[in-house]
Amino acid sequence: MRDSLVFQVVFAESFGIAQGGHALSEELQKQWVDVFTELNHISRKTAYGILEEAKHILSRTGVLDDLLSGCSEGYSLDRVTKLELGILRCAASRHLAQKEDSIPYAMELCKKYGAETSFVYAVLKTLNEREAPGDPPQGS
Repeated sequence: MRDSLVFQVVFAESFGIAQGGHALSEELQKQWVDVFTELNHISRKTAYGILEEAKHILSRTGVLDDLLSGCSEGYSLDRVTKLELGILRCAASRHLAQKEDSIPYAMELCKKYGAETSFVYAVLKTLNEREAPGDPPQGS
């Protein structure tokens, strides 16, 4: 559930980022926490932890998008749906932060939210081949 909630925040905030907005104002964070605790029956501490993880991903969208662009083999990220881009950003962030393959994580989100799996899989497979999980991106 936690992964899905992190993704929901990243996905929702992608609309604000695209509009030049500032991600996750204090008021918006309170609203997310209220929604998470009420609908998902989790503690406020857990809800704030989810927001911190989402904020970390959102703060690195430039780095993550550059990394993903290099793995998309001539396909511009501008043509990718916000749904797929959100999944890719979450998966790339997880790939860089942890010592594991993020493809199963991304495929689970694709299936849950109805995203195209073949493109997401191809980009993440290329990422796995170029960057060892847990390593900082090359050139950063």
